[in-house]
Amino acid sequence: MGAIVFTMLIALFAVGLVVGLVVLAAFAVAGAKAATLAQDGGTWVLEHWPRRAKH
Repeated sequence: MGAIVFTMLIALFAVGLVVGLVVLAAFAVAGAKAATLAQDGGTWVLEHWPRRAKH
């Protein structure tokens, strides 16, 4: 009985670890996408804004 509980605990720990890694990876990807989007937006504003201001 103790061995089954121990195995279940290890399985739960492993599943939790995998889920945590997946969530971290998802956040990392989302953060990278947001950073590139912000960079693109910043460069676009820098490229287009002065022309609009002059008109």
